[in-house]
Amino acid sequence: MDIKHIMRKSVNGLFIAAVLTFASCSFEDNYEGPNASFHGVLIDVNTNKPMPSEQPNGFQIQFRELSWGPDAASQKIEGKPDGSFNFDYLFGYTDKKFEGSTFSVATYEIQPINGAFVMAGQAKDTIEVFPNKRVEVNFQVNPYIVINLISSELNDTTLTVKYSMMRPVFQTSKIGASAVVISSRTKYLSASLNAGGWEDKYTARKQAPNLITYADNTVITETIKLNHGKKYWIRLAAKSTKSAYWNYTETTELDVP
Repeated sequence: MDIKHIMRKSVNGLFIAAVLTFASCSFEDNYEGPNASFHGVLIDVNTNKPMPSEQPNGFQIQFRELSWGPDAASQKIEGKPDGSFNFDYLFGYTDKKFEGSTFSVATYEIQPINGAFVMAGQAKDTIEVFPNKRVEVNFQVNPYIVINLISSELNDTTLTVKYSMMRPVFQTSKIGASAVVISSRTKYLSASLNAGGWEDKYTARKQAPNLITYADNTVITETIKLNHGKKYWIRLAAKSTKSAYWNYTETTELDVP
């Protein structure tokens, strides 16, 4: 046997031994995964109820982990159509993450943004998040437009809806659009033209310049023809010229015999 063959066998043997040694080792991650969460709701101060919205394009919750350090980046999640929000993947802990930290508990700053409202209470809140805990944090908001459903009557297949609108903030702002949004396909209704979630043949819309001179609490009446034997989802929507976002009422179901 020549020397090259002997050396090749030795190298191969060392390689196999190294692979077996590596495979027999076990590595443990000593960091726990996300094990905490926060949730809450935007409360309309005019009704003291959750502020209806849509998902996406309704509102966002921005949060940042203060206890991770001054350079921690902000994150955003979308709010839900019922005005609530939820995030299930927070890191909860009870130790300091960097030298000189003033936080001995996981601490987050939370703030509602990008919606058709102004803050009526504190603009942001700070919460401490412990391992395996769920933290509730709510915010008070004042919508740009409060929509009041006065009546909704079905006569055979003809639906007559009466509603009015009020601007609790920015009273001098204009109402750019309003709608009775209807769909027989989905309960996730949006008034946005590029978002879907409504059917044009049922939905009654008004837009500027028709609404530019609208006075608060003026009654608007819409008459809409529906079809027999179908279920519909209905909600009212309105948009201020000050905002790209819509205000809404809750969604209701209607069965037409």
